[in-house]
Amino acid sequence: MSWDDVFDVVVIGSGIAGVSTALAAREVGLRPILLEKAEKLGGGTSFSMGGIWIGNNHLARAAGYRDSRDDVLAYMRFVAADEADEDADLPKDEAGRRKIKRQYLDLLGIRIEKLKGRILNRERINKTIDGIYFICAKCLKVCHSLDDGLIEDSNNQNNQCGKCGKARTVAA
Repeated sequence: MSWDDVFDVVVIGSGIAGVSTALAAREVGLRPILLEKAEKLGGGTSFSMGGIWIGNNHLARAAGYRDSRDDVLAYMRFVAADEADEDADLPKDEAGRRKIKRQYLDLLGIRIEKLKGRILNRERINKTIDGIYFICAKCLKVCHSLDDGLIEDSNNQNNQCGKCGKARTVAA
């Protein structure tokens, strides 16, 4: 077998994580390939019979089920084998954005250079209530407008974090 196609991202496994990764890569303009060894798609996720648990949701409350935020977090800590949360001391919104920035960095890897200065989302991937994820054209950091500031380029080619944008202004 010979291959002559080139892909930006290779995803192994078609469970929920694999499919989500491939879709996220495609959404930011990368060319993913999703590989699955089984005859059918779905991976371990297919064993859930399509059931998805979303704790303390409005439909469960409307049906009379009672969940609290603390109950949900306690269950998630139990399922995660009570792993320590390195971001526990941060406000939840900032902690969430920090994790998403790391996920973007892991997902994009060496493609950061190709995507520098570009906005990664406009409330499409890892939906946030406020703000924009982007790669600073100067320092190549994955940034969030609420945490790092954003000097936005109307052509979406040279977006910069507040720190780099200030340095540019001072130099000029």
